[in-house]
Amino acid sequence: MIMVMLFHDQLHRVGPFSTVWFRNYGDKGVDLFFAISGILICTRLCVEEAIAGHMDRKRFYIRRLFRIQPPALVFLLGVAILWACGRTSMTLPALAACVLLYRNYFPFHGGQDTASAVTHHFWSLSVEEHFYLLLPTLLVCVKKGRALFVITVIICGTAWAWANSHVTSLSSAFDVGPVPNWRTDLRLNSLLVPALFAILLQAESFRSVFKKLVTPLTAALFAGAAFVLQSQTSSIIAYVLVLVAFPLLILGTMLHPNNLAAKVLEWRPLRYIGQISYSIYLWQQIFFFDCAGLDRLGEVSASMVRYGGVLIVASLSYYLVEKPMMRIGHRLAPAATPGRVELVGDGPADSGTALEIAVPARG
Repeated sequence: MIMVMLFHDQLHRVGPFSTVWFRNYGDKGVDLFFAISGILICTRLCVEEAIAGHMDRKRFYIRRLFRIQPPALVFLLGVAILWACGRTSMTLPALAACVLLYRNYFPFHGGQDTASAVTHHFWSLSVEEHFYLLLPTLLVCVKKGRALFVITVIICGTAWAWANSHVTSLSSAFDVGPVPNWRTDLRLNSLLVPALFAILLQAESFRSVFKKLVTPLTAALFAGAAFVLQSQTSSIIAYVLVLVAFPLLILGTMLHPNNLAAKVLEWRPLRYIGQISYSIYLWQQIFFFDCAGLDRLGEVSASMVRYGGVLIVASLSYYLVEKPMMRIGHRLAPAATPGRVELVGDGPADSGTALEIAVPARG
């Protein structure tokens, strides 16, 4: 979330230091989010199957619905109010695309989409929701050879992405969205590759190998090499290495919770940002208008006050909307897997973090 906000923010300089790196690469924070989501959601589904003997897709969808939609709808209501007050730009078709979760396929308006820039970030929420619809069905339908099947889907997705980038007639025919890379068919691999790692980690043999080979240092070195290669070439090899790099960055700390890097990430302020990160992601777009060349919130949007504003609004969103709705979702559709104490109440609970629960020890 810090990366995304600095990416959207204007350039800041303090002596020899600046935020130029984040202005260039901060959007990779979304890929890290995809990696976390792919690993965590797929693992929970696999663990639920191991505990209960099956995956309850109905309960899964109910929990996801109460987890994702209420805060998003409240945000869109806030946007509509600001729009009515003349404090931001918006269009009804863009709002509808956000509500119906096809914002990542929302078409251009005369080659520009600045009129609805405050909802640009809903492209990633659309990709996430499409992944949530696809993954449980895939896992239910394919019980044997899941890893091989997912690899096949990833290969097909990679070929499709390459064709869209290199075949002019194809890219022109299917370029229906504001940014081609927002499309689910071109970004699904960012979630499927982490899900593949989650499937492999269910086997103790794979988990032991991963734990030996993947540390925060080796993951960082691998990611650095992949990003450098990607900056030099647009080959399929570079594309695949970058896809692998993001889940490895997550696994590096996840499999080594006592490592210094993992302990830094467990620092209380960072944990809190992570806890309210979904609400931060929703509301930061209103405060950081520089990404769209718009600035209608005056001093709130033109100074460092915006960071405090995002934290305040996101905290209110989390405690007044997000957390209560998650509790309702868990009451209506209890999960078989252990969860956070404050959400599951009297149900199965664990004091560990979500990512620690995600890869349980296998005996």
